[in-house]
Amino acid sequence: MLPNIYSKYSLGSSLFFKYTIMNTKDSSKQPALGVIYGFFFIVSAVLLILIPTATDTGPVEQGWWTQPALMPSIAISVMVLSAAYLFGQHIYKLRRNRELNVENRLVRNEVFEWFKPLEYFIYYCFYIWLLSIVGYFLSSLIFIVILCLRTGLRNAKWMFVALMSAFALVALFRWGLKIWVPVADLYDLFPKNIRIFLMRNF
Repeated sequence: MLPNIYSKYSLGSSLFFKYTIMNTKDSSKQPALGVIYGFFFIVSAVLLILIPTATDTGPVEQGWWTQPALMPSIAISVMVLSAAYLFGQHIYKLRRNRELNVENRLVRNEVFEWFKPLEYFIYYCFYIWLLSIVGYFLSSLIFIVILCLRTGLRNAKWMFVALMSAFALVALFRWGLKIWVPVADLYDLFPKNIRIFLMRNF
């Protein structure tokens, strides 16, 4: 599945760059394109970093050119270099064109508004990742505390509310509905009886 994602991303990115290079003379599109160039650069760089863990290793005796990671690495590297070049070119044009710079700021502020939900999605992914490490209760508590801090609810009252909310989630999903969650690595540090109790309840 992952190699398929890499191939589709490479094809889509190459078509996008061909289109945008042909339309760079249209100043009305340049502010938005600058943001998209930056986005493609970040996504491409992340995918390039993940290639070693997202692809399997083939038989070494067949040669390095037969490794599954070779072609995705080449394709994504081209995407990284292309996006970096276009983004750098866009920044250079902004410094020479004040009117375009004002338009770009307006587009950038609007795009930042679009990406605000992504911030909370990242918090949620962090919460899911913590489940198998510290358990349902602690991961829920950490997640709720992060949300409180992010929204400006930082006093002791709201920290107590966060604690009670975490207990409420445990009572509802673990004790009431008996929802299964992965066994936390943290529980292995406790004696057997305590470990079993934590596994069943938290």
